[in-house]
Amino acid sequence: MAALLELQDAPVDVCNLFHGELGGFGLFNEHGMPEKNFYALRAFRGLLDTPRRVETHGAVAGQLALAAGLNPANTEASVLISNLAHPQSEYRLIVSKPPWSGRTVVETRLVDAEHNLGVISSATNVSSSEIIPLTLIVTVALLLPAALVSV
Repeated sequence: MAALLELQDAPVDVCNLFHGELGGFGLFNEHGMPEKNFYALRAFRGLLDTPRRVETHGAVAGQLALAAGLNPANTEASVLISNLAHPQSEYRLIVSKPPWSGRTVVETRLVDAEHNLGVISSATNVSSSEIIPLTLIVTVALLLPAALVSV
């Protein structure tokens, strides 16, 4: 996941993911059941539903990757974070200047050893300008539909 996020600002025109064999790098096991990397790609697909990039701060090359975007109507945003090897696990996502006013629904999804992109928390903030605490253990991908700008 971190590689896909870091490629977003790299001077690359096209990248392909291909794995024609079963095994540790495939999206499915030999029984057709999704592997963890399937859910990570599904999380990345969720980021594509909010295609207008939003400036983010806090990424650490090779350790912590993040990207954020808004939908065309400015009514939904998402942030995708991958903690590949960063030693820190406690973070604060800071909402800054969202394009809407009023309440914001924040839904947190997680891919790790125990979670397959399932919702782990959902909350409605009184204000769109909030600080959202997160715990990201190494090898975590996270998708948050909210206008979040910095870690």
